[in-house]
Amino acid sequence: MEPNGPGQRSPRALSREMRGRASWAWMAAWVVATQIATGLASAGESPFAIRVTDARSHPNLGVPVGVVYLTLENPSDRDDRLVRVEAPIAMMTELHETTEQDGMMRMKHHPEGFALKSGARVVLAPGGKHVMLMQLQQQLEEGNEIRLTLVFEHAGRLELQVPVVSRSP
Repeated sequence: MEPNGPGQRSPRALSREMRGRASWAWMAAWVVATQIATGLASAGESPFAIRVTDARSHPNLGVPVGVVYLTLENPSDRDDRLVRVEAPIAMMTELHETTEQDGMMRMKHHPEGFALKSGARVVLAPGGKHVMLMQLQQQLEEGNEIRLTLVFEHAGRLELQVPVVSRSP
């Protein structure tokens, strides 16, 4: 007679069988994940990769705010959006745009972020779109770098080091 009645297995035998199945499932998942990652790496980039170029900041000259400029490029076939920026050096960051209205320069906060269409480029530059760093925890000094995390709606998080450079004349 079998330990748990006819056709039944002991709890120990079931446990061994389940562990064996679980290890095979984990191994299969690892192989699939490795193949996917290798395929993406060999393709050169993920399908939602965002390129960042010309990132820079300037010394803040003793005031508790700073600015970051950069260029974003979306080579994918999917629209995306820069939704926020995180910077440990600042208590607050906001996405802003400087515009002219009735002969006056105004700064507009963009809480919805900046759209980045498929195949498009968005330039954050003086006199236009930019990242505001507010309530700085330390001075922005030429030669230093700022750690930033750009957060995109689809592409996710992108960490970068932004050099602090002198302003061009």
